[in-house]
Amino acid sequence: MTTPSREERVSWAVSDPTVGLITTEDARLALSALAQPGPSPIQAADGIRPAVGNPGQVTVSATSNTSVTVQPFQMFSTPRRGPGSYVQTLGRAKDIDILKGHPASSAATRTDLIVAVQTDSFYGDTTNTFEVKQIVGGVDTEPAGAVRLASVLVPANATAVKPENITDLRPPNVVALGGVVPVRGRGDLAGLAAYPGMTAYQGDRRWLTVNDGAGWRVPSIPVCTSLTDIVAPYQGQLVVNYADGLVYSYDGANWVGVVATGTGGVLHEARYMVGTDRLPQFFPQAVDTPVVFSTIIYQSPDVRRETTRDRFTLLRGGLWHISFSLRINAPFGGQAPGDPLTNAGFYEAYLGIVNGQDLNARYTHQHTDRRVHIPTSISCSTIRRFEAGAQVCGILWNAATANRTIDRNFNEANSISFTWLRP
Repeated sequence: MTTPSREERVSWAVSDPTVGLITTEDARLALSALAQPGPSPIQAADGIRPAVGNPGQVTVSATSNTSVTVQPFQMFSTPRRGPGSYVQTLGRAKDIDILKGHPASSAATRTDLIVAVQTDSFYGDTTNTFEVKQIVGGVDTEPAGAVRLASVLVPANATAVKPENITDLRPPNVVALGGVVPVRGRGDLAGLAAYPGMTAYQGDRRWLTVNDGAGWRVPSIPVCTSLTDIVAPYQGQLVVNYADGLVYSYDGANWVGVVATGTGGVLHEARYMVGTDRLPQFFPQAVDTPVVFSTIIYQSPDVRRETTRDRFTLLRGGLWHISFSLRINAPFGGQAPGDPLTNAGFYEAYLGIVNGQDLNARYTHQHTDRRVHIPTSISCSTIRRFEAGAQVCGILWNAATANRTIDRNFNEANSISFTWLRP
């Protein structure tokens, strides 16, 4: 029989010397105070207690392909007719034969449910039982207050239950007050009656997320494959995006890539070599000549080599390190070691990293004077900021009496490299 509702419930645990005071509702309310909060200050959350194994999971039985097995579980659920929480237990795995008593139709598909049902004579029911059972689609009526664990699709003429026809409908996990709540994904967070400080373990992303009263925040440096995985970023938050290999910082409005990690699916550095797949490039006397780099050593979506192969467009703005080196053939033939010099003259050469649209706009260069029978090895580099879309190239200038070529016997030295450092 139902007792009248009252504002002040009997406390846990008090008694009268001769008459018991605590009702089952009082007992459930006292237990609810120790559980994860629900939608009201005195209501606990409904759900399955996490434990080893996979509590409450419904799978095809290992012993009969017409049956399903429900794994043991403990569950907290609020009575639909009173306060507090039931603590319900399926003490061991239970097999339910889906097809034996209710064979598949010869013409139509049906959907059965596996549910957990609590009856309580305190509220006028004829029994006090907790039962996990099958609700046959189109035949049985789902009891009021039943908790769904799974649905089972039974196609026409089916003779067995197939794993792909079982849909998991279990309620979320519930823990003790202050405990870390395991959730299967971001969608489960919306269903929690969150309070400031509540912490959840998001299983699909393998990180902890904390509610600060305004939203769910990930306080650590999480690793993700999409920035949309972060539900409510806060200003200054750092995230590693494995998809593009960048550490991002949230500036209060947007995610800004700040550091390249060197991991993930994208490089933020590129290197090109002069290569040997084409005839040697000649460099006329006293002309700033862009160098053609025909071979890709490694590349990045941050750098686009133009079709001329002597210009490079930087597609990501920020601080860049660019290095450039060449080995140039000598104007005259070399001599054997120890031979007296037959020609002691010098020639001048320099290379530079310049604006690809204005060769007179130099970012850095290196100059040398060499004897005419000695190849010239020369390099330069720069660290500077570039806007996205800036175009650069490497040039060679020489004052030799004959057009020069690049010494391709040391081709790794004939290269240009681009490394994005930070915004």
